[in-house]
Amino acid sequence: KNAAGEFVGYGYVDSTGNVSGYLNQVYLKGEELTFIVIDKAGNQSIEFKQNALTDDIAPNPIENIIFDINGQNFTAQAEADSRIEVKNAVGEVVGSGSTDNMGNVSGYFYQVYLHGEELTFVVVDRAGNRST
Repeated sequence: KNAAGEFVGYGYVDSTGNVSGYLNQVYLKGEELTFIVIDKAGNQSIEFKQNALTDDIAPNPIENIIFDINGQNFTAQAEADSRIEVKNAVGEVVGSGSTDNMGNVSGYFYQVYLHGEELTFVVVDRAGNRST
């Protein structure tokens, strides 16, 4: 449960007592979560409170950017499971992308760029931290 008492995930205990589970969203800002074990008979354990990890570290900048020949798509490398914002020289968002779980980026521009325009790529991780 989260601090509001809402169920935010579930888990299972194997025959040797190891627990694995799934949360319905990412918790990386130190949120307090409450864990309860319920056995097959419906008996509940006492509540165990645990704070989520705190991720306040900015991701590394994007690397190895390659533009396609048409000037509308790009590939690169960045932090796994992050998203990419592309801005022009005046700070307008002009493209976006995402990374897979290996950090492979695929993205596109909202228009064609073939004339050496200045673009800034910002990596945004799952905690909302932004590369510089």
